[in-house]
Amino acid sequence: MRSAAADCNLSLPLARPLARARARSCVADHIALLLHMHQPEYRDPETGRPHMPWVRLHACRGYTDVPVLAAEAGAQPTINVVPSLLLQLQAYREGGTDHWEQLSRLPAEELHGEDLQFVRQRFVHGHPSMRLQSPRYAELAGRAEGLRDPRELRDLQVWSNLAWMGSVARRDPLVAALVEQDRGFSHDQLLALMDTQRRLVAGVLDLWRAHPSLSCSPLCHPILPLLVDFRHARRCMPHLPADLGLAGTFAWPEDALRQLTEGLDVCERLLGRRPPGLWPSEGSVSPEVLDLAARAGFTWVASDEEILHRSDRDRPARLDGPWVRARDEAGLRLAFRDHGLSDRVGFVYATWPGAAAAADLLHGAQERWGYGPGAVPVILDGENPWESYPDAGQAFLQALFSSGRVCSMDAFCQAPAAGRVHRLHTGSWIDGDFRIWAGDPEDRAGWALLAALRRAWEQAGRPEAAWPHLANAESSDWTWWFGPEHHTEVADLFDALFRAHLAAGWLALGQEPPAELGAPLLGAGEDAGLLLPHDVVAPRLNGHLHPSDWAGAAALPPPQQGSMSRGKSWLLGGAVGVGGGYLHLRLDVPGEPPELVLERKDLPPIVLSEALYPRDPPADPRAARVAVSRAAGLIVAAVPWSGGEVYLAIRSPDGHRHPAEGWFVLRPPPAALSAP
Repeated sequence: MRSAAADCNLSLPLARPLARARARSCVADHIALLLHMHQPEYRDPETGRPHMPWVRLHACRGYTDVPVLAAEAGAQPTINVVPSLLLQLQAYREGGTDHWEQLSRLPAEELHGEDLQFVRQRFVHGHPSMRLQSPRYAELAGRAEGLRDPRELRDLQVWSNLAWMGSVARRDPLVAALVEQDRGFSHDQLLALMDTQRRLVAGVLDLWRAHPSLSCSPLCHPILPLLVDFRHARRCMPHLPADLGLAGTFAWPEDALRQLTEGLDVCERLLGRRPPGLWPSEGSVSPEVLDLAARAGFTWVASDEEILHRSDRDRPARLDGPWVRARDEAGLRLAFRDHGLSDRVGFVYATWPGAAAAADLLHGAQERWGYGPGAVPVILDGENPWESYPDAGQAFLQALFSSGRVCSMDAFCQAPAAGRVHRLHTGSWIDGDFRIWAGDPEDRAGWALLAALRRAWEQAGRPEAAWPHLANAESSDWTWWFGPEHHTEVADLFDALFRAHLAAGWLALGQEPPAELGAPLLGAGEDAGLLLPHDVVAPRLNGHLHPSDWAGAAALPPPQQGSMSRGKSWLLGGAVGVGGGYLHLRLDVPGEPPELVLERKDLPPIVLSEALYPRDPPADPRAARVAVSRAAGLIVAAVPWSGGEVYLAIRSPDGHRHPAEGWFVLRPPPAALSAP
């Protein structure tokens, strides 16, 4: 089979070993780079057709660009693969298609009814910068809902695929000519583009098979610590409700192990090897997960620096070298990524000149180096960042890969140990906890549905036909979009696909799916803007967080983010409650608190500033009109409250508002209304 590179008229040394010594070494001025390639199982369990096109589209961009540009420069970054993604790439290579591709190939004159509405609504998705690269695409996207002219619809069909062509794909003469033409495409040109796209998708597995350094994630990208025992979320989230409902009964460590071992099986079958390293989904780890990883045969596991900082260890936290577990020095190596450097690639450098961005990243790694045994790990999403780069990241990646200062995670983990971990923190790369996947009632409603299926599967004797559906339902991608933290235009499709996997599992058991699977989970709970404390509170204002003080408060959700979550935004969430004639507000912020503003409907705003209010108010907060206590990562305030509902919002110094529109509505608990 021809490779994607060959179809783009490239001549690449894909089969030869990359022998540059500087690319194999992993020393002080290097970064150990891991790029994570991940999509969940989009195929409908009934029809086998993907609900969404992201596997096909990313294959034309990051999935192809990263291995080709690295091979050309002789660099050896680690490519991390999710096995469920590999299975979908193989399905496309064998002729599979998706609804979006079918509509892309349909003559524009034949788009009517639901098909026409689908194209208008869905063919403008993707990062805004991808639409801005074409005057025609930007114009059509701005008035997509009213498009009827077949010429305009055909241009939209072309650009919804052409915009995803990465730097390697644009070397193809046809692709380059279409980009230059910009508009007025013929149906034959559209079909030629789609055929070129097909060849690119078919070549990705060959490129990855030839890449020197691979690692992998579990089979279907589940949050492993929560599979082991959902209640372990309390280790990093002590504020979870006392009653977790049916979600709290999910405790199946054997599922976690099977996700690991079958993921390795898929890699061996499709890529010809069992990768030695594990990037657990979302960097989620626990002591139990490390034991399972070792049993599955992995030699190293990577996570985020927040995990290391919150773990018990024998020396100060440092990232420039692998760690080992105490009493298991010859076992697993543990790598912890530099959060700040990794975020620069995903969220900062898109607007920089590529060479300057690469130089800044490498300089940052030098500054982070603490005279340890190895380089500094940089681990991030390997596909989504390049949507925001105007050249699909080409200039940055070429400058970085040609620097001679990029090494693999395999090489990094061969360095002498930087220290020993006595007790590993349980958590993920996002704030060191699991709030994204377990912190909201919508999340736990999803886990309850999953727990019911898992229990039924156990009671039925674990029939093998149901396992693929259960494994896919265990993916982290569904609960990523539940709750208030993230937003996407296709959240409804993620919701529906999660429930479809669950329903297929029940049917494989020979049982009728529960009726609740027919209703969406998104938005099924309380009004997203409604805050419902269940008891009065009287928090202390002394610069420290006292979790028990907030037991009766309502959680204040963080602002929404997209699929490219940074983990830490200007506001990480908090809590709101009432008691003793006061509105009590806790805001969790990254680092030193900014001067946030509390807005209340029809009342003057309050600047939550030490400069205006005392840091250490009297024991009775009613002695002060407004009391504010501030410490690193924390703002606690007590504001006079006259009873009744409170309409509130939080504003940052640079103009961000939460919520962006409207108000949060705090509805007092009965105990507050009956208090004297």
